[in-house]
Amino acid sequence: MKYIVILGLIIFCSPALATKCWTQSQNELVANSVGKDAFEFAIERAQFIFVGKAKNVQKTIYEQEGAEPRVLAVEAEFEVEEAIKGNVSGELVTKSDDICACKYQFEPGITYLVVAGKYKNKLQVYSCEYISPVDQSRVADARRIIDVNKARQ
Repeated sequence: MKYIVILGLIIFCSPALATKCWTQSQNELVANSVGKDAFEFAIERAQFIFVGKAKNVQKTIYEQEGAEPRVLAVEAEFEVEEAIKGNVSGELVTKSDDICACKYQFEPGITYLVVAGKYKNKLQVYSCEYISPVDQSRVADARRIIDVNKARQ
């Protein structure tokens, strides 16, 4: 029965996997089906995880009369302080203009834990629920998960 459930999840989620469009509820659903914590699962799936200070942030906002403004894109320049996963260093720019990308509204001068992936040759931010200023984030947990996975290899 467990394998049927996992197969069903794979079939259900395959369009999301193909487009990199993945929501928190899908993270939790698949993580639970394989006996993992959703945060651990998101960290393992991420291509890049780093601690970086936001330097310059540009937001594209759509405003329509009578409706709440909607963030369409966020471009953030970071000074990487620590690469936890993936080959990132120095200064880099994340562009979150894809429909599935996280539109986290970074603030210049604040240091964040950033979870990202490369999509269409751009570094895009995903898993919004795990992005936060470093003093409020799970940096130590992310380091531990990556270190444990390296030790297993």
